[in-house]
Amino acid sequence: MPNVLSNIDPNIVSGAIGGVCGVISALITARLTSGAAKKQFDRTTAINAAYLTTQIAPTLRSYAATCLAVSYDDGHIHGQRAGSNGELAEVTVPSPIFKPTEAAVDWKSLPELLMSDLLTFPERAHDAAEGLSDHETYFEPPGHDDFFADRQVIYMQLGTAALDLVDRLELHVMGVVSAQSMALRTRLSERRSQMGLERERAAIRSTQSGDFWNSIRLHDMPAPPGS
Repeated sequence: MPNVLSNIDPNIVSGAIGGVCGVISALITARLTSGAAKKQFDRTTAINAAYLTTQIAPTLRSYAATCLAVSYDDGHIHGQRAGSNGELAEVTVPSPIFKPTEAAVDWKSLPELLMSDLLTFPERAHDAAEGLSDHETYFEPPGHDDFFADRQVIYMQLGTAALDLVDRLELHVMGVVSAQSMALRTRLSERRSQMGLERERAAIRSTQSGDFWNSIRLHDMPAPPGS
């Protein structure tokens, strides 16, 4: 059998081998470069996410702490109505505001769902508290007590939701929840339990008061004709 390779120009064989080696080398180089770029991208993303956490977590904790303060606001100061001349109850703790878009951070460094939940939290908070502005429901006597009671509950829920976001943010970046967040959650939980007891007692007082006034009205009603 004739030796086919013996009839091939050595320069052609050498060139073909060199070409294949060049392609392989290019592919390896591209892969290594891509891997290095990905590592650099991941490192940059992690740094940006860590910086974001240092800015947003304290802000949201402050928001939650203000919500906790709102949960104690019953419109009174030292037992007296906070309004002018002590005639009407008045808000003593302004509602907290969270403005994430004003922070100079890279939101895209976070997972999409977490980023979305953080950026849309102000809208959800607004929707939750919107009912408190219903003038007919709350601002005609004797609706003030209901206004403050409902406001306390709503902002307790918003404070808890804000702290949930902080926990998710810290777990994503650090793998643990900070001591500050855990301490604040304990205070929110304690207040939630306290509010539950207060509502139960208020419901009992309301029922007892209603029975009393109903009995008064029954005694004041005129006797039926012919009795």
